[in-house]
Amino acid sequence: MLRLGLLVIVAVSLAEPVAGQALVEMRNGMPDAKFVPEYSRTQRAKALQDAMGLSSLPMLGAPVSLTPDAPYATDGSHLSFWKPSFVIGTANGGEAGFNYWGKYQDGHMNVGLAPHAASTIVLDCRMFSAGGITYKIYTGAGGVPGAHGEGPLRNGHFLLLIPGVATDEPISVELWPATPIQTVGVFGCDISRTGKGHP
Repeated sequence: MLRLGLLVIVAVSLAEPVAGQALVEMRNGMPDAKFVPEYSRTQRAKALQDAMGLSSLPMLGAPVSLTPDAPYATDGSHLSFWKPSFVIGTANGGEAGFNYWGKYQDGHMNVGLAPHAASTIVLDCRMFSAGGITYKIYTGAGGVPGAHGEGPLRNGHFLLLIPGVATDEPISVELWPATPIQTVGVFGCDISRTGKGHP
């Protein structure tokens, strides 16, 4: 049985990242849409430090990056989309969108996490939306529902900290808009694990 313990949403405001222009498809649905660049390992650690009031930066391992262009990683992590309005490859890793132009409702995405013994997982998804993001965590081959909640996007990043994961079963994090018709653009997700002695 998987014990997730306390699940903490981390959404902190850092200095505005350099933003490029999003695709025409995304801007047609949301004129103010901007590309959301990846955080460096140090930026992600700083976000966690500020949100949790840590005295020092947590040690994060090298991230596994998933994008619409490259949705599968060698460790078994993967990204999948349900009811997308578009999924398009770009030089920056690709973009996907839900609920654009009145096409579909209840669009969402799943981030499949590779099993890993006793590590804390940091999920950082780069998105663009006017509203919050709802999440639910499923474990095991049968997809047993676990923790769930809702959190905001800050600077285009949705950060989710999943502490104390110890399982040989796959874990899936489902992310969808807070309201069924809310428009969401997706640029990708990065998965990090913390070192010993850190959250």
